[in-house]
Amino acid sequence: MDQPGLNDRERGWFMQLGAAYLYQRDKSRALSMQKKAFDLNSSLLLPPEGVQYHKMADRSETQATAALRFLRESANGNELVIRIHTICDRLVFGVESDLFEQALDEVARVVGISSSQPEKTIGRGPDCLWLGPGGTFLVIEAKNEGELNRAEMHKSEPEQLLHSLEWFKQEYSGRTARALITAIA
Repeated sequence: MDQPGLNDRERGWFMQLGAAYLYQRDKSRALSMQKKAFDLNSSLLLPPEGVQYHKMADRSETQATAALRFLRESANGNELVIRIHTICDRLVFGVESDLFEQALDEVARVVGISSSQPEKTIGRGPDCLWLGPGGTFLVIEAKNEGELNRAEMHKSEPEQLLHSLEWFKQEYSGRTARALITAIA
């Protein structure tokens, strides 16, 4: 886990593996390790309890610097193209909602902005929350599969977005956000 060149997502994966081995001997330490792994890589298993939402803070680095960091994680151009295609392959109708939302989270990394998945982490809030330059938040409710594959929108979809906006107002009092229901066909 301490090897140079590993990104947080990879470090989290190795930490989860270590937690699995540790679980039989020391459950408390293993669950703590799993929480740290999940904090590093939100696509890993969610610990059974004790996960708290960590508010996103304005970054000290620029959007361009963050995007360059993503680019440099690839060993070469071919690896980068494969990573981008892997993200795009999950931004279509027909994939599971978790994969679709994770791909949205990864798109934010590609363009150099902060992202979190509050609904996945704590069971409340939007599917994705992006924090862009200048402190601009985007509350995203992601619809895939057959959810929006029809002529009209059901009233439950804007209601879900409204609940996510209310959650945002409670968590980020005094901050403003734009709302978005996204569906990719």
